[in-house]
Amino acid sequence: MATGYGTPQFHLNCDQCEERCGFHCNICGLKLCDSCKDKHSVDPVTSHHKVIQFSDQEIFKFLNEKCQLHTDENLCKLCSNCETFVCTKCTVKPIHKDHLFLDMRDLYKCYSETRRSEISKIRERLIPTSNNIVRDVVQDVTNIKDMFKIIRSGLISEAAVLKTFFDDVVSDKIDKLGKIEKDIIENLNNEGDTLTDYISYLTNLRQTYEAKLLNTDKNDIIVSQRENTTIKIIPIPETHTPDTYEYKPRGAPLEEVTKLFGRVRLKANGAKRFVDIDDTLILDTKQKIPDKTKIKPDMVLRRSVVAEKLREINVNGVHDGCHLSFDIDRLWVSDTRCVILQADLHGKLLQKINAAGGEGYHSTNKARDLLFADKEKRVICKMTIEKEVTDFISTEDWVPKCVFCSLITKDILVGMVKETQGSKIRSKIKRYDNDGLMIREYNKNMTKQRLYEFPSYICENKNEDVCTSDHRKKAVVVVSKSGRHKFSYQGSSQRTFSPNGICTDDLGHLLICDGASNTVHIVDENGSFIALLINEEFGLKNPCGLCLDEENNLLVGQWDKKTISVFKYLDYCSQ
Repeated sequence: MATGYGTPQFHLNCDQCEERCGFHCNICGLKLCDSCKDKHSVDPVTSHHKVIQFSDQEIFKFLNEKCQLHTDENLCKLCSNCETFVCTKCTVKPIHKDHLFLDMRDLYKCYSETRRSEISKIRERLIPTSNNIVRDVVQDVTNIKDMFKIIRSGLISEAAVLKTFFDDVVSDKIDKLGKIEKDIIENLNNEGDTLTDYISYLTNLRQTYEAKLLNTDKNDIIVSQRENTTIKIIPIPETHTPDTYEYKPRGAPLEEVTKLFGRVRLKANGAKRFVDIDDTLILDTKQKIPDKTKIKPDMVLRRSVVAEKLREINVNGVHDGCHLSFDIDRLWVSDTRCVILQADLHGKLLQKINAAGGEGYHSTNKARDLLFADKEKRVICKMTIEKEVTDFISTEDWVPKCVFCSLITKDILVGMVKETQGSKIRSKIKRYDNDGLMIREYNKNMTKQRLYEFPSYICENKNEDVCTSDHRKKAVVVVSKSGRHKFSYQGSSQRTFSPNGICTDDLGHLLICDGASNTVHIVDENGSFIALLINEEFGLKNPCGLCLDEENNLLVGQWDKKTISVFKYLDYCSQ
């Protein structure tokens, strides 16, 4: 029997015939003999496929890559927690303790099966069905022409007796009839053109996926594994069978000229064509990797009835917990005295830096770099895990106040302000890509009103909404990724609302520190108040910093207090 993907220990049969095979198609997965391989290579549908010998397969060529830490070991596992490829020796390092590891061969197998399924759906279902509909539309055009030809003949035959007297009436009727015919044929031709464009779209989509499969590398697998997204193919355009008409002649006295002729009436409405596949065919590009996690498949994340205080982390070296950023098993804490320090989850100091920042002025990215604002230099600085500090993004004559690194898009969001004539403050949010290039700016809504007065904290929801805590506006302003204003949350009652730190959880909830009522509000992704997650009974005084750790616990920092409170409010429950 075959071992992995190497040379078979006994011969395999060709999938197209019973001959012994020696080749493999990396696109459609077929095993082929010499003869069928040649046919596969000249077939217009599969001529661009990559057919290779079993002994020369390259589908696991990236397994030959060496680990940077252990140069004598090959990369063979994916750590799904860190989303990095590791060798066997790396899996026992403390940084990967309790992490889930997936075999690279299993990953590639799932990846290739998913792509082949998508290609098969397009090639074997969508394109043939669309071609059949195009043929039906062409035949319908012919039938419509024949139908209206018969109606014209009826009109002309009835008019022959009174030709001279009724020329004008007949001409008028035929003109109107021609418009009806023209409209129907035009609609049918438009449907035919739409379907032709759709087939071209499907063909391009198929070729795109085939090209991606041919050029697969490990980064594609990581992205495909991480992103919980599906690609929704545009459904087959809706078409209808044409309306049908018939002519009913009638006799009448000569003086009733306009009543002598029958009328063209609608005999039956055109029906929607039946397509024997789902109209909303979904191609799910997320890999169906076997579930090996500690959480059972029938468990879902839900909000607990009440929040529970687990512990406090005493962080020495800061005056208070103005802002918090979480990085795997480390915590970044900044205070009002421009100190940022890194501590472990027991409060032990690991490193400390000084920066002229603001409120929510630091964040960590996926590479575990720390980005922080320097309002005096007016730059966003980057400190790598090797502790190398560089000026990463210049905000020019704007003062950066808050920064957030998206773990979804890898983009960087920066809130900034600028003092103009008359001591007026202008504010805006800018989105930068991972290389520091500006992508988009958010500052006004659809009615040209300013969105922000003084952005203090910023974060991103799982639907990629940009959420900004604006202390002067006394609101949390939420806009879509494209910049459309969605809502501004101004508290749950008529009481004073003073928003500080904010964060979002895996359920799309928005959590907000309210310094006025010493509470933490929880709001859904549409801006509707859910509850006061943490109230004064927990002893909070002026909560300001907020973040979630890897176990979905909520960490809350406070003004004038260097202890970080840890709360549990989410649980895994049976469905």
